[in-house]
Amino acid sequence: MGNSVSTEGLAKEFQVSQSEIIELKKIYKENCGRSRFLSREKFRKVYNKVFPGDASQFADIMFNKFDTDNNGRVDMREFIIGLLMSDAKDVNKKIEFAFEMYDIDKSGTISRDEVIQISQAYSRMYNTDEGTMVADRLFEYMDKNRDEEISFEEFSEAARSNSEILNLLFPKPPGST
Repeated sequence: MGNSVSTEGLAKEFQVSQSEIIELKKIYKENCGRSRFLSREKFRKVYNKVFPGDASQFADIMFNKFDTDNNGRVDMREFIIGLLMSDAKDVNKKIEFAFEMYDIDKSGTISRDEVIQISQAYSRMYNTDEGTMVADRLFEYMDKNRDEEISFEEFSEAARSNSEILNLLFPKPPGST
């Protein structure tokens, strides 16, 4: 049931072509091997194949977001929807998805530590050491009322005015456009 994916329905919902959905299905199947789902370990391997550094921590953050039924694995539908949400044409959907990823503990707000976790995971993925510096800069930029937590409204406003906020969560592999 989890692997039943309506190509036409998803294409319409996310405003993409059916061929894009078919391509995502193919990528999913190539990475699953004989199983019908991606385990956390396989998910990490996918990210570590694509990025030059250690992408394991970043992959774990993504895995937790993609695994919407919290069963410890990502089925085809979760995989495709996760990828489509991360590249959604609807900016509101993309911002909501990104906020939920930054909000690692699902508290409804984003703490400085959560921004640091995301930034450090991103830095490790690209073999840089700028994670904490970037995190501090981003947190200060987003926390408009200086209450040491970022609300959805603050996040949304900041994401609309600074593409770096969304780019951290939806990185492009080296060499892609």
